[in-house]
Amino acid sequence: FLEGAQIVFQSKYLLGIAAVLGLYEMVSNIVDFQLSVLVEQQIETAVERDAFFGIVGQATSLVSIGVQLFLTSFVMKRYSVKVALLFLPIAILGGTVGFVALPTLLFVGFMSVSDNALNYSINQSAKEALYTPTSQDEKYKAKSFIDMFVQRAAKVASVALNLGLTALVVTDVRWLSVAVGLLLVAWIAGIRFLGTRYEERKEEDAPAFALER
Repeated sequence: FLEGAQIVFQSKYLLGIAAVLGLYEMVSNIVDFQLSVLVEQQIETAVERDAFFGIVGQATSLVSIGVQLFLTSFVMKRYSVKVALLFLPIAILGGTVGFVALPTLLFVGFMSVSDNALNYSINQSAKEALYTPTSQDEKYKAKSFIDMFVQRAAKVASVALNLGLTALVVTDVRWLSVAVGLLLVAWIAGIRFLGTRYEERKEEDAPAFALER
């Protein structure tokens, strides 16, 4: 834990990965909270709620499989890891804007499907690719610290944010989207930084990789 933390805090690149992961977890938990509250408010019976969550789950699975089979490899090879990483925050941003304008199950459902489907497909593949131009210690010790500590710390922070903002805005969870928007701006900025540093690291490692081959 301590070795991993030390490695992360000594590298702007790894701090960028940790920040992007943390921001994602906060956004994801707020979106899940918005979905749960809106379903509770707008769907009366437990059976209808279960049916709605079932539809969201099916849509998530279909989109995730489709993206992974037909989009992930194409985008990462044809364009870049940075472009692949931008798919998820841009999709959630579109849903967030729509949800603020029209707080319906359609938009919050779209955000939830985008979140889970893209995270478990193109975003996961691109996120793992970020560790390609790193050392063994960075791949294992630093990555373990980020995946275990940063991820859970971000979830705790999002719970506190949900509770605090909900207390301020009473029951209108639509305005949690303001916080989501701010987090998305920071998330996209982090991806732009990582995309640049990733390409620089790949170029630095290219001669050594060619020599090994």
